[in-house]
Amino acid sequence: MNRPVAFSLGSIVSVQAGSAIGAGLLDELAAPAVVSLRLGGAALVLLVIRRRSLVQLRAAVGRDVAFLGVALAVMNVSFYEAIDRIPLASAVTVELLGPLGLALGLARTRRDLSVALLALTGVAAIGGTIPAGEGAGILFALIAAGGWAASIVLNRRVVLSSGSLDGLSIALLIGAAATLPLGAAGASMLITPATVAMVVGVVVLSALVPLSLDALGLRSMTARTYGLLMSLSPVAAALSGFVLLDQTVGAVAIAGGVLVMGASGAGAFRASAQR
Repeated sequence: MNRPVAFSLGSIVSVQAGSAIGAGLLDELAAPAVVSLRLGGAALVLLVIRRRSLVQLRAAVGRDVAFLGVALAVMNVSFYEAIDRIPLASAVTVELLGPLGLALGLARTRRDLSVALLALTGVAAIGGTIPAGEGAGILFALIAAGGWAASIVLNRRVVLSSGSLDGLSIALLIGAAATLPLGAAGASMLITPATVAMVVGVVVLSALVPLSLDALGLRSMTARTYGLLMSLSPVAAALSGFVLLDQTVGAVAIAGGVLVMGASGAGAFRASAQR
C-alpha cells in the first residue's frame, strides 16, 4: 500500500470515529460550539507542532485560505446538525455526494447521468428511512456535501501553493472564528473530565489527524483513487455508529448506501478516464 492511500484510509477511519464521539457531545453542546472546538483545537495543535507564529504565517493568508476556512465551517456545522437528527451512517452517505459531484462535474454523457441517478436513488432510499420530522437532517447533510466538495478543491489548492500545512492552519482558525459566535451562544456544557476528554478526542480524531492526512495524500493522489477511497466512508461511519453510539442501520438504508458507494466508485473511474 502506497503512502497516499494509507493516509486517506487513516483519515477515513479517524474522522468517523471522531464524528461518533462528537455526536455524543451534542447533548451538552450546540453544533457550532463543537465545530469551534474541533477546528480551533486542530489549528492550535498544528501551529504548535510546526512552531509557527501568526506573524510568520501572514504570507499564508490569501483568498483561497479564507474560502477554505469558510467551507470548513459550513461543512462541519451542517454535518453536526445532521448527525444530531439522523444516524451517523446516513449522514455520511448523503455527504458523500460532495466528492461524487466533484468527480463527475457536469454530466456530459449518458453514463455520467446514470451514475448521478444511481447516487440520487441511494439518497432517496436513505431519506425514506428517516422520520418526516427529521427531514432537516438530510438537508443539513446535503449542505455538508457541498462544503466537502469545496474544501477538497480549496485544500488541495492551498497545500500545492504553499507547499506546507501553514495555509491549512490559518484556514482552521478562520473556520473556528466564523463559528465561535453561534457556538458561544449555544454552549451549555459543564466542564468535567469526561467532556474535556471527549473534546480532545473530537479535535484529534475529527480534525487534526484527517485534515493533515488528506493534505498530505492529496498532493499525489489521482481523482480515481481518492474517489474510490472516499466511497468507503459510510462503512467506517456505520461501524463507528454501531460501536460508539449503538446505532443500527436498516436494510433499506444499507441498500441506499451501497448505491451511493457504487456511484462514488463509478464516478471516480469516469473522472479519471476523462483526464
